[in-house]
Amino acid sequence: MIGSACTPSASPKAPSLAGQGPTEHSQLARPATLPVRGSSYERLLKRADFLAAQRGRRFSTPLMTVQGLARPTLAETPARLGLTVTRKVGTATERNRIKRRLRAALRLCAESAQKGVDYVVVARRDLLAAPFASIVTDLENAMSRLGPKPAAKPTPSPDRPR
Repeated sequence: MIGSACTPSASPKAPSLAGQGPTEHSQLARPATLPVRGSSYERLLKRADFLAAQRGRRFSTPLMTVQGLARPTLAETPARLGLTVTRKVGTATERNRIKRRLRAALRLCAESAQKGVDYVVVARRDLLAAPFASIVTDLENAMSRLGPKPAAKPTPSPDRPR
């Protein structure tokens, strides 16, 4: 009976949850985006949103590629941002450091993010050793260029017959 003290049913303080069905917490739906505390943007969480941003415009630098997709029906909603750091970039420790640097830079340039646009930042390995100021500059440039396109001017048709 030495091992019986380690079983969950043997503990008088911890009630057993086996056989009681799903708990209230597991029935909550995961939101599509999460607001970032103290910022004017939200985080992208769903794979479909990341894939949709691939169809948009791109801005590439030696440190990163930023993909942007304007959402004209949701033009007044805050910008949504997502980060992608693949395993090709480095070990888990290096990838986490890159993500921390990107999140800090995004907090600084959140005002450059245009409303109604989804941004996905795809990091490269050079971002690990790059000066922080250059990361912020690249993100600000990308966000200003990847906003919604201005309305196209109609081109006049030639008056000559074909």
